[in-house]
Amino acid sequence: MAESADTKTPKGFWSKNIKTLRIGLGMGLAIGILVVLLGLDDHGFLAKTELLTLDFRYRMRPQIPVNPEVAYVDYDDASLALFGSWPWPRHRQVALVNMMDFYDARAAGYDVFFTEKNDIAVLDQRLKKFVNEAKPGQTSTDQVMQTLRTAIRDYDRDFEKAIQKAGNVYLGYFVEEPDKSIAKGGVDAIQAHIDEYKKGEEYQKKQGAIEALDPYTLEPTPELKKSVFKMVDITPPLSGLTRASAGAGYA
Repeated sequence: MAESADTKTPKGFWSKNIKTLRIGLGMGLAIGILVVLLGLDDHGFLAKTELLTLDFRYRMRPQIPVNPEVAYVDYDDASLALFGSWPWPRHRQVALVNMMDFYDARAAGYDVFFTEKNDIAVLDQRLKKFVNEAKPGQTSTDQVMQTLRTAIRDYDRDFEKAIQKAGNVYLGYFVEEPDKSIAKGGVDAIQAHIDEYKKGEEYQKKQGAIEALDPYTLEPTPELKKSVFKMVDITPPLSGLTRASAGAGYA
């Protein structure tokens, strides 16, 4: 069957447009290479642009329906202005957990990491007041112990007690991804790096806190171990907080 005249390529079409085609292909290739080069690492131009525009895009997107039974508690600028700069003493967290317990929250998940101990607080004004007002021979041992309990505060311990009493608090931990030079060796290379890291002093210092996470982790099968994505390090919450909590997970 003869081809319709309407569908025929005009005579000389390719010879006239080959230059334009070459320019288009060249520009496309150049732009593609530029995009790859700019985004080669996590801190490249594209990554920075993504972060700079993220807040704007969140504000411009349509409102997402939310469950009215789910609440988000934010440590915002107003909170920092009222209670002071971050990090806050742990007694602020005690008050927060007690409040959620009072209002019968079913569960509370922290996206804040409690990985380091707070200093024990000594309320010296309370001690001075007690010493100045104490009368020789009339001050009982119970009075002394009560004063010490209120004047010397271990807020980490207070936080543990609040979490345990509430019974609904879940804590977060964060993990470290393997370096690209290690990751390219696959699961075996990552595991070898982890095994070597476990021999070091840094791991030994937090081994107890990591072991406290064991009840909240699932042991992979031998087959899954061959292919599961691995992290090379984990920074867990303080062991006492983990044991007091209802659970812990990657946040």
